[in-house]
Amino acid sequence: MAATIAGQIERLIAAGELRPGERLPAVRTLAADLGVSPATVAAGYRSLRDRGLVKPDGRHGTAVAAQPPLRVRPARTLPPGVRDLASGNPDPAALPPLGAALAQIDTAHKLYGGPAILPHSPRSRGPASPPTASPVRSPS
Repeated sequence: MAATIAGQIERLIAAGELRPGERLPAVRTLAADLGVSPATVAAGYRSLRDRGLVKPDGRHGTAVAAQPPLRVRPARTLPPGVRDLASGNPDPAALPPLGAALAQIDTAHKLYGGPAILPHSPRSRGPASPPTASPVRSPS
């Protein structure tokens, strides 16, 4: 839950809804509003502090850092035909359909000690037979 609290506050900072210097709710107040322990809220705030998003201000509470390490402005709209590479995600329309490929996956468990070659492989000759023992000769 602490991670959820931290994530929500981070999204508000990134969206510009919480501005630098703006105070966060008191730990006990937010805990009561969310129905969680104050320790849970404090852990979320600590995570944000450790990442430089907020700054504790003693008895005055916790405020958004003056320069949080996030882009706090919304991204610009790109002109038509321009690919957005900043998000790191591919354009879903450019990806091939995966249904047919996923339907061919063998979902049986593969465990250690099982056959090394898949059963449908042209090289497969069934289960491997144990090696035959060769006679051991003593040195002369």
